[in-house]
This record gives sequence, C-alpha cells and structure tokens, in this order.
Amino acid sequence: MSDSFLAVCENFRSQSKICQQMGSPFYAQLLSELAELISQNRENHVGDTLAAWPGTAKQDAVALSFGPELDIFEIGASAGLNMAFDQHFYQTESWQWGDPGSNLSFKPNWSGNAPPLGPLKIQQRSACDLSPIDLASQKDRLLSYL
Repeated sequence: MSDSFLAVCENFRSQSKICQQMGSPFYAQLLSELAELISQNRENHVGDTLAAWPGTAKQDAVALSFGPELDIFEIGASAGLNMAFDQHFYQTESWQWGDPGSNLSFKPNWSGNAPPLGPLKIQQRSACDLSPIDLASQKDRLLSYL
C-alpha cells in the first residue's frame, strides 16, 4: 500500500478517535470503517479519490462544526421539512428544544447525551430537488409518502 493510502487510513482513524471523544459515535464508527475498507482493499473509489487529494488532507478537512450560527445546504429538500428544522419542537424523556407552540413537533426515541441545546442563528438556507412536489396539492402530498 502506498504512503498516500496509509496517510488516508491514518487520518480517518485519527478523526474517528476525535469524533468518539466529542460524543459523535456514528461518525466515529463511519470513519473507522472507511479506514478499514481502504486498508483492506486498495481498489476502491473512496481510497483512490482521497489518496489523490492535491493538498494536505488532514489540514484541509472540514470539521463537523455545530454552533449558534449555521448555513443549511441540503440535497433533496424533503419538502422543506429539514430546511426548517429549527422551527419545530423536539421533546424526549430527558430534554426538549424548540418552540412548544410549533405546528410540528417530534418525540424521538433518544438515547445518549442531549445535543447542544440553545438558540441558533441560521445564516442562510438553500436546497435543491430534482423532482419537487407541490405541497398545496393533496394528491402530490399523499404521493410523497410512498
């Protein structure tokens, strides 16, 4: 395995440990499994792409940043549902967040620590959808659930 593939694997393993320490077990596992996939099988698109990165992968990586100011970009607009996540109400057994007077509320089955809770400032929202539906049409709205 070339040095560039070894560096990719090491970067994924390092970032996996950081994600685990910061309370993001999903991304920790994802990065760990990607490192394993690349180290076991050199012939894959992910490894080829990352090994050919022209810069310094570790320094060019974008952090999973969560803070009070966000830009929301989404591929597949989910009829706008995800674009307005901050306007809904969320309630679990251990925490709640959002506007209790919202027309839409969620009661997810949550395990683990509460996410960072507090006010958010959405800087910008943008989404795209190759086949958008007309939510004003009852037929289209019902078909969106299929």
